[in-house]
Amino acid sequence: MNVLSPQALSPEVIGNKQLFTQGTIDMAVETMFLSVVNHPHIITMRAFGNQGMMHPNYFIILDRLYDTLEARIPKWNLSSKKAKGFLNKLKKTSKSKLDELMETKLCYAYDLTGAFEYMHKNKLVYRDLKPEVSIRILFKYILLFISTFD
Repeated sequence: MNVLSPQALSPEVIGNKQLFTQGTIDMAVETMFLSVVNHPHIITMRAFGNQGMMHPNYFIILDRLYDTLEARIPKWNLSSKKAKGFLNKLKKTSKSKLDELMETKLCYAYDLTGAFEYMHKNKLVYRDLKPEVSIRILFKYILLFISTFD
């Protein structure tokens, strides 16, 4: 069962004409983009409001994401540090834990590469690639979420 997450403009954005204009444009572009992509590692838009994309109460419904790459990297660094720690060396589990962590990272990289390959084949361009904006992780699967466009 998917847990869903509504995305809408905040009251602060709605109340500011310049931010509202930019926010509605961004949400309209997201809607257009997400309505035509179909890849297991690109987030799926489940629904959208029917009052028009430029309406202040317009919304989109996406799968809920529980983690970001920006948050995951420090967790991986901590796991790596723990795996190299004294107790793991004493128990001789350090190498296997580091190997498992590397396998996890490589799986994420592989999934991410597949999403970018799909975008490339479909001539989709993403200009603002950074962990806190573009990549979000749901359980162990990478999902690409596009939030800004050219």
